[in-house]
Amino acid sequence: MSESANSSKDLTNVYVKKIVLPAAGYNKETGQCDNKAGLLWDDFKSHSCKEVKDFCQSLDFLGVDIIPGGLTPEAQPLDKVINKVFKVYFRDFYDEYVLNAPITEKGNPKPPSRQLLATWVVKAWEKIPEQ
Repeated sequence: MSESANSSKDLTNVYVKKIVLPAAGYNKETGQCDNKAGLLWDDFKSHSCKEVKDFCQSLDFLGVDIIPGGLTPEAQPLDKVINKVFKVYFRDFYDEYVLNAPITEKGNPKPPSRQLLATWVVKAWEKIPEQ
């Protein structure tokens, strides 16, 4: 995990090695993969840097495409429709919590527990109309 919680080329390579490759059926002992796999990434620097590109290109079964910047509305419609609505509902739960949250010694609202956050995720998702 990055100390700043931001992605980096190193974290991107770890993600590919530990999540993408096993999901594709890659056998690290033989270096073989029975499946073709593809990644569709946004134009974030750590996705398109030379080190990550070189690593991904070294795997003949893995194809990578980068969505050019500014195309979120066209290429990622869920970000503009479902995710946006979800975030509004989630933020409503947070705002309500902050109004009544216990205050820390420094005068800030106590952060919600992970269990409470998970509950908000479920409730916010359930509020999204199926249509």
